Amino acid sequence: MTKQLVVEMSVELLKNPASSAPVPFRLLLQHVGELLKRNVAGLDVVTQYLSEMFGAESAHMKSWCAVPDRPVLLILDGFDEAPTARREILSWVEALDRTAFGTSATTVITSRPAAVEAEGLRGRFGDLGFSGRRVVPLEPAQVEEVVAKFASRRGVPGETARLQEQVSRPDYRGIAEVLVTLQLLLHVLKNDSSGTVLSRTELYKRAVQMMMQAEAFRARLQGTGLKQGGSAQGLWPACVWG
Repeated sequence: MTKQLVVEMSVELLKNPASSAPVPFRLLLQHVGELLKRNVAGLDVVTQYLSEMFGAESAHMKSWCAVPDRPVLLILDGFDEAPTARREILSWVEALDRTAFGTSATTVITSRPAAVEAEGLRGRFGDLGFSGRRVVPLEPAQVEEVVAKFASRRGVPGETARLQEQVSRPDYRGIAEVLVTLQLLLHVLKNDSSGTVLSRTELYKRAVQMMMQAEAFRARLQGTGLKQGGSAQGLWPACVWG
């Protein structure tokens, strides 16, 4: 889910210069490690990565070249998949943090727990200012509870049974087991009563569109001085962690 959301969110956010939301970029750390071993350093790692993985004329590169004055969310994915370059990766992150880019960027590193525990790296992550979060699959009873609370908070308690039936479909199993992606799924299904099973591509596309609508709504509220609430309050954090 992260891959498609990152690309679509980057493109859409950069269409709105007034937005203060961070522009996300996702890098696979296995390839980042290879670049570091080739003595690529600093922000050149990001530029070289995007160029090699997607092409110099790709939407990824265009987004990266357009963000000098925007906050960035840097998602470094798969720390466990770069076993021979873990210390180099952390040294690179530390060096970035000392730059002007680092002061305005937010960095998220994903990994299986074993890789963080290996070689005493948990302490190293702590020294760099990271806080650990573990994603645990939801039990069926927990999914039901989330659905019921969502319907109640959105003012549609009568939709609880329909939403429960939808999220329990095998096609949505992997999405419904994770709290953040379950919330995204519920936002989309709330506005789609057709009962049709959405492909992941269509689901992600609709989720991004809803996030952007929420972001635009938030901007309008800030412009009028009104109190923020409703869907604008919860969708952006979900986008960041999806």
